[in-house]
Amino acid sequence: VLVNLILESADHGFPLLHREIRQFADAIRQSRLGTGCEVLSEFWVFRFLDRHHERLATHWSKPLDMQR
Repeated sequence: VLVNLILESADHGFPLLHREIRQFADAIRQSRLGTGCEVLSEFWVFRFLDRHHERLATHWSKPLDMQR
């Protein structure tokens, strides 16, 4: 869910900041687990991006459209 959100945002020209990724992840967790869950750490985003590096890096490294 979160990877798709990151990719869609980038597709629309608005790549997410690390802070925004963590905020979305916290919102998803709270909607699934309730408001009593702990807030994600500052380093969680780095671990998340590392785990999903292949899918995200491949997407971000596509060349620009030649018509631009």
